[in-house]
Amino acid sequence: MSKAIVFGSSGLVGSLLPVKLREAGYDEVILVLRKPIDAPQGKVVLWDPAPERVELLKKELLDLIPEKSAVFIALGTTQKKAGSKKAFEWVDLDLPALISKAAEEKKAKAILMISSLGANPRSPNYYLRTKGLAEEWLRSVQIPARYVIRPSLLLGKRAEFRFGEWLAQGIMPLFNFFLIGSWKRYRPIEAERVARAMVKASIEPKEGFHVLENEDLTPLSS
Repeated sequence: MSKAIVFGSSGLVGSLLPVKLREAGYDEVILVLRKPIDAPQGKVVLWDPAPERVELLKKELLDLIPEKSAVFIALGTTQKKAGSKKAFEWVDLDLPALISKAAEEKKAKAILMISSLGANPRSPNYYLRTKGLAEEWLRSVQIPARYVIRPSLLLGKRAEFRFGEWLAQGIMPLFNFFLIGSWKRYRPIEAERVARAMVKASIEPKEGFHVLENEDLTPLSS
């Protein structure tokens, strides 16, 4: 029986993963969330990932993650929404690290994490540096197939309205004609394409550590 577990299935890409996973033939799809939602395509498990519960979280993750499953990490926030750098790091770095380690112990067949274009652990940009450090954690775990997903601006309707992203979604596609060559990676990409590519990569995962950007995601999603 093929099993998948999704952390962060309330976000733009994460909310699309359950349907795509079912369509791809996964027998069991577990959605780990903080708040209850109606999710006919998966089993919802409520989880409180508060930092003060870190030792309990380690044990809970071992119970949540099925043996030899495909693990999807679609967590993400902003410093403004989180309220502080420490709170932002908890969501975008510490939690992915805890999940990755637990997935390693549960012998996951593949782990796939949404990161950000430009992520680099040595970047002077705080956001990109944090994302890069999370990628380094994923690289270090002993899971056969590890995928980092670095899409450009995501196109799609979010449950949460963000004015800046709404504005960018309207403007950026107008510049696609000029984004050629090495600049093609900055073209906006549909969230549905990203979700479809992640699921496809998980079905027959390739061993090793892989970074997928727009040019890699587009053919995978066809």
